Amino acid sequence: MRIARAIPMLASMFVASSRAWVSKNLPLRSRQAIQRSSNHIFAYRGGAALTSDSRHQPATPSSSALYASISSSTSSIHVNNEAFGVLEPEIVALLSRPQFPVKEFGGILYQETKVPSSRQEKQLATAQDDSAALASKTNIFKVIFILGGPGAGKGTQSALMSEHFPVVHFSVGDLLRREQAKTDPPSVYKEILDDALVHGSIVPVQVSLGLLQQAMQEKALELGNDILFLVDGFPRNFDNLKGWITVMQDVAVLWSVLVYTCPLNVLEQRILKRGKDSGRADDNLSSVKKRFNTFATETTPVINSLKQISKTKDCPWTVVDICGDCPLADVWVASQQALNQLIKHDVLTANAALLDAVQSGDVARYQALCDDQWFDLKSPVNVMREQEGEPVAIGSIVKAQLDVISGKQVAVGYERVIQGVRMREKRIWSHQGIKGWRNIHFSRTPFAEQ
Repeated sequence: MRIARAIPMLASMFVASSRAWVSKNLPLRSRQAIQRSSNHIFAYRGGAALTSDSRHQPATPSSSALYASISSSTSSIHVNNEAFGVLEPEIVALLSRPQFPVKEFGGILYQETKVPSSRQEKQLATAQDDSAALASKTNIFKVIFILGGPGAGKGTQSALMSEHFPVVHFSVGDLLRREQAKTDPPSVYKEILDDALVHGSIVPVQVSLGLLQQAMQEKALELGNDILFLVDGFPRNFDNLKGWITVMQDVAVLWSVLVYTCPLNVLEQRILKRGKDSGRADDNLSSVKKRFNTFATETTPVINSLKQISKTKDCPWTVVDICGDCPLADVWVASQQALNQLIKHDVLTANAALLDAVQSGDVARYQALCDDQWFDLKSPVNVMREQEGEPVAIGSIVKAQLDVISGKQVAVGYERVIQGVRMREKRIWSHQGIKGWRNIHFSRTPFAEQ
């Protein structure tokens, strides 16, 4: 009854402003471990590039016995082993439905994410104070589910990804705890949240998703929509997953699922150690066991269903298993490999849009996709002519290759024929915050000179 009374108050609660969530700094020991492995930070640098022959591979071997040690203590609980658990066919169809058209660039397949037109760029400049106007003119939110047992390293890896990639990390648990901690005035959900967090039960999906949507809208206003959202700790059960379809299908699209696997005994040690310093009410042995049971009986079946859905025809996203029990540096490399496969969609979309702008002579569009420094005290028309030459047909693009220099800088190379001459072109793209991906370097070499 408390839940039923609280949920109708959701809309008024979300109107209140809240500070942007900021990822917590990693412990010094963790940062030192990452520094020692700096030669391996970006998995595709120095030859291991995304080429036209690349295939999406799991970052680490998949674990078929995920949390097997938990299952022995919950063997009396029935888990539906059908292909998609308890999901209706309509839910499966909506989850696996492609949201963006699949395109091909020089042999590399990618999803063409929306890039605002030059006219929309101007409209966005006047819509920064209106989230509804912004949402109607920008991309749909691209979301990555981050899943794994309590203490599997989801928060640590998400903080690293947020630092090195154009992504924003939201922990559903942190959003709920922040809401629970409000005192002036207290949250209308405080009693519900207190009970759920202490007893390891799951908060109503309307509350979780409402807080998440509000947080994403705030970040989109601050950083633009050319970013990815990491949603840590969601979906926790089938009710969450169905709620996602119901509440979020018009504002967000599932982009990928990262699952951090780790043995139960390691998780228990990590959480109890964390509890000594965290001050969290749920970092104690009693709550830990309840949370493990909830994960084994409610979240693991969801993960298994997502894996099955990802294998259906035309499903645009994948589920990647990552070993959370491996050394920190190795886990980080695996996380990067997964994200490298995802940022290529925005980069190739921008590259194709730039070539189209050159072909059509759309100077405003070209300028919106290039580094602002190119145009300092220069005519945009002259800059495009000096860089690209006269407008010509794009022609056939072949042998494309992506080199991920860093999580926010990607090189795109390809060959094409321009006025009868075979050329090798290379563009370097840099993610520049709210400006999105911008072309910061361009070179063109006749093929004979390669």
